[in-house]
Amino acid sequence: MSTPIIGDFTQTTKIAAYRFFIGRLELYQSVTLVICLSDESQNEVYRFTKDVVGEEYAAWGLDDSYLEKIAESTVKSLLTNIVEPILVVE
Repeated sequence: MSTPIIGDFTQTTKIAAYRFFIGRLELYQSVTLVICLSDESQNEVYRFTKDVVGEEYAAWGLDDSYLEKIAESTVKSLLTNIVEPILVVE
């Protein structure tokens, strides 16, 4: 005989790396970054987008390292708002 159990199952995954690419570009308006988080085996465990618009888009200009900084700060913000901080390995 089995007894039903109602509850949540939580799995912890250590994020070891991230990468990003431009998923969409609207000239003179916005760019959408697709950010992928990977575990220690380089398996993609989470993917999300970050829209860069307005002043952020204007500040991008010709400096692609600006997009790297946006991706990095977005990942750090996400990971520090999860239960406890997770080390991001670049």
